[in-house]
Amino acid sequence: MRRRLERDRSRIHQYHGDLHLLAQKKLAALAGSRREKADNDRKRELLQIAAIEREYAAKLGDHRHNYALRVHVEWVQGLALFVPVERFQVLVKRRKGETLMRIDWHPSVRLLESPSSHWGLGIGRTRLVCDDQLHITDPAGQAPCPSCGRPWCRACHPTACRRCGHAMT
Repeated sequence: MRRRLERDRSRIHQYHGDLHLLAQKKLAALAGSRREKADNDRKRELLQIAAIEREYAAKLGDHRHNYALRVHVEWVQGLALFVPVERFQVLVKRRKGETLMRIDWHPSVRLLESPSSHWGLGIGRTRLVCDDQLHITDPAGQAPCPSCGRPWCRACHPTACRRCGHAMT
């Protein structure tokens, strides 16, 4: 579908580009003339160029609508499993406080459940804890600021560095 969309979009672009170029050439030919008929012709060509641009935008909008992909997801069936787990409570201590973290061990698959993360996807194994509010984050959540080089917690200050005010990208 994407290939067809690109093909149709380039075909429409080529067609309207040719029309626009032809109208521009006619307008350029009328540039030296100062007669009343030439003024009317210039106005007509300017209106023609505006109409070509409107039609081009409308055609692209139609294509966007025609090639739009709508997906409807519906819950069909679910399965609830009640499996025994061993729950561990880990006390994380930092300078200004401590927080309790719960981690589950699944003996049937012999795996620890991945600990939750206040910032980031939590896919990796490494977690860091911020000093201010004890947020548990991915390493990128405690990365240094690109401007001042000081690390800051993205969970505490999600928009900008608290020291220099550099906005997060």
